[in-house]
Amino acid sequence: MIAVLGVDIGGTKIASGLVVDGVVTQVASSPTTLGLAGLTDQLNRIINSYPIVDRIGLSVPGKLVGPFASVIFPGSARNLEVKSGELDHVDWRSLIKDSINVTVKNDAVCQLIGGAQLLIQANKIPHFTPCQMGYIGPGTGLGGGIATSLNPPEFISDGHLYDMMLCRDPHDTFSPAGKWVMAENVVSGRAFKQLSGHGAHEATPDDVAIGLTMGRYIGQMIHRVQSGDWKKHDSSQNWTTADVLRAKSTDVWLLGGSLGTHHPMCRWLIDGIRQFGLSPTTRILRIPNGVEAALKGVAYLSLLP
Repeated sequence: MIAVLGVDIGGTKIASGLVVDGVVTQVASSPTTLGLAGLTDQLNRIINSYPIVDRIGLSVPGKLVGPFASVIFPGSARNLEVKSGELDHVDWRSLIKDSINVTVKNDAVCQLIGGAQLLIQANKIPHFTPCQMGYIGPGTGLGGGIATSLNPPEFISDGHLYDMMLCRDPHDTFSPAGKWVMAENVVSGRAFKQLSGHGAHEATPDDVAIGLTMGRYIGQMIHRVQSGDWKKHDSSQNWTTADVLRAKSTDVWLLGGSLGTHHPMCRWLIDGIRQFGLSPTTRILRIPNGVEAALKGVAYLSLLP
């Protein structure tokens, strides 16, 4: 049996756990120490707190480039920085003292794969056969990705949807004036805290309007992917025309992130998505446990050839 130490790095917390044969144990989490120096120290302390493993898998936010797809694309990991730009071009593997057996994967694709595994176990979706599905995960920021196949995993482009431009929701009384808004600015834990004054885990019935509005924005994101009619705020991260066309047939969407997996926020998001009015063939499935999904997903992807 191969033991993988999975580490899921988020803007609010870092979760870790041992994964053997898809079973996650010894789960721990701690608040994220932001900044290059703080992250380096925290990651090595977490790794050293576990027994020696065969492989380490890092589930990380942002776009990954470089020969091993482990280098942070400039501007895509702002949620983890203290000084603007300090993580640009940093290789995640270089932060680990012994990086020989370290695999780095985008957190959205880890959630997508791990979330699909959990939903298969719960008999919510068919077994691991080729199946196209998407993931939208509002956490501190906004994760997103699309897989054209689960077995073997194949992803469309870099999968990022956080900078999709959305038409301002007619019921949005919170965002700055203007016709267009960027998805992460209106669908994320950071946006929720700015609007409500507290975190999503402290949501009260007074926050239902915010949750429904965010849900309608998610509905618009899905609709734009399915229609192929969308653009990104950052033109340097545009998808190819071929990827946009392939993404149009994505009818199964997994909802994750801290906002998408915890009550009552997840219920408001799903209600808002329904209010938007998507195709009857579109299915929205909530990932039951975001931490477990991330750790299962990164472990699975770390063991692929």
